Amino acid sequence: MSSARTAGQGPAVGLLTRAPQPGLAKTRLAAAIGDQAAARLAEAFLLDVASAVRGGGWRPTLFVEPGAAVSEVATLVGISDARPQAEGSIGRRMLAAATTLEGEGYAPVILVGSDIPTLRPSHLGEALSALERIDVVFGPAGDGGYFLVGMRRVAPAIFDDAAVPWGRDGVLAASERLAEREGLRMARISAEHDVDTPADLERLRARCAALAREGQAPAYTAAALAAIRPLLSAEPRGPRRREERNE
Repeated sequence: MSSARTAGQGPAVGLLTRAPQPGLAKTRLAAAIGDQAAARLAEAFLLDVASAVRGGGWRPTLFVEPGAAVSEVATLVGISDARPQAEGSIGRRMLAAATTLEGEGYAPVILVGSDIPTLRPSHLGEALSALERIDVVFGPAGDGGYFLVGMRRVAPAIFDDAAVPWGRDGVLAASERLAEREGLRMARISAEHDVDTPADLERLRARCAALAREGQAPAYTAAALAAIRPLLSAEPRGPRRREERNE
């Protein structure tokens, strides 16, 4: 077994999430389906992602926004090691989480968000396998960002706010350019789609059906999608609002 997998405390997976509260979670979707339904989906996504994060030979750690909700979210998802997220941009929050885990002796470090409920332990295993031979691994998301980043050693340069357009197109490409500039060896794992619009929900529904045929469907998400389906043909419920995703 590679020394990268056995040094120190072994690998850790940090899950960065917002508390699934109405008005705070999935605000872009809330414009179409309402705050309550968006929060229900966010909770289902979080529960399915947490199930994957708890399911392997790594240290699961939860980083929550807002900090006042740490205990509530930890109880909800069953991850006892829970901390508040750092302040600042998503790049600063991810870097702080990764640096914290590395400082406690964990390596490699993988970070994921709670916006892609089709995350499975196999994604994390694929990332750890890649990190036995390279320095940085990304899980591409359909919007040009990434849903997973893993590092053999924390690479602060790839979280540079001045160079990465967080919350817009091109996050993955910019991050990979920064990694290349640092001389880091890179790889990508299997891609997944994030969920921000009603159209994304239809894609997610089809993806869940395909995973169900393999016995891998995200159960909480599938149930939430069934419950909110009547809302998807309703008129928008408020102004479109931007959210900076935790991924």
